[in-house]
Amino acid sequence: MTVSFRAENCVGCGLCEITCPKSAINVYKIESGYHAEIEGCIDCGVCTVYCQYGALHLDSSPYQKILDRMHYSKVEVEGCVYCGICAENCPRDAIDVEKRLEKEKVRNGFIRIGEGCIQCRNCVIFCPTDAVRLIRGKPVIDESKCIYCQICQASCPKDVIEIHCDSCKLSMEYAISGDIQISDSCSLCLTCEKVCQFDAIHVNRLFEGEQRFIAERCLGEECSICMNICPNSAIGYEYGEGKVVVFSDACNYCGKCEKYCPGDAIEIVRHVSDRYTEIHLPEKRRDYHEIRALVSVDDSCIGCHFCEAVCKIAKDAEMSAIRGEVELEGCTTCGLCESVCPMGSIKIVERY
Repeated sequence: MTVSFRAENCVGCGLCEITCPKSAINVYKIESGYHAEIEGCIDCGVCTVYCQYGALHLDSSPYQKILDRMHYSKVEVEGCVYCGICAENCPRDAIDVEKRLEKEKVRNGFIRIGEGCIQCRNCVIFCPTDAVRLIRGKPVIDESKCIYCQICQASCPKDVIEIHCDSCKLSMEYAISGDIQISDSCSLCLTCEKVCQFDAIHVNRLFEGEQRFIAERCLGEECSICMNICPNSAIGYEYGEGKVVVFSDACNYCGKCEKYCPGDAIEIVRHVSDRYTEIHLPEKRRDYHEIRALVSVDDSCIGCHFCEAVCKIAKDAEMSAIRGEVELEGCTTCGLCESVCPMGSIKIVERY
């Protein structure tokens, strides 16, 4: 039994590194993303509990047994109408909705279209005669094709469509059932909870916290690293006498912004939610100032200055003129310059 690392889910936030009680995990920035070295692990499971992105997994551990005893899940779903809006809006594609038409609940009907369509497309998907279309956010039914079966009415979660049939005497019942699956890559950003119009989905965060912004350390308007690298798009800026970093409730306190801020202007403080006090989360055990960034720029660079536009460190170092490998003072290996380079000329790796 050992902790497995799923590189495709890792965002490099470093929570596993700074909380591992044995300092057994090192996550490195490599050219293709992130790589974890795990040595000296005691299988306590702290890292798997702390990881917000499903990048670490352990089949059984003391911490996992506590979660199982509490019947904990990242997301709870009750009263779902399977409209699929949560899946469409999930920024990490962590939600999969399967919907089915329960034909035994369907009967036949005349046409009246009301207001309130949420564009779930149930009516379009399940119409047996292809009579329904969404036009400008509202269902439109082609009466030349409609057979008044009332499938569209039965599948509408907002009762926007009314079909009447003199020969139908059964009472109507919502006719869609299905399944909803949440993957480990769910990052607890609350998007699904916000977009659900039926209050059917609820996100459970193991811990809460606060974000502290130290304005005098911030590199100013020329730096947007924290906003651009936030996995949950939870950071924005306000400007008055100076720049202020503002956090939305999508923040899950992963600390990626803190790790990669070149000015050490952000501090993330976490504590266990009152609902889950059985879980003990260790204090921070890693200082990321020990990281050295190795930046490589190859000859395919066209000097477009995109890297310098998104990073003050790159701008001050005149990175567009660099060729070969160089250690840039102040670089935190956030990888933003690498991600915006149109030629793929930049590679960044970490060195300890």
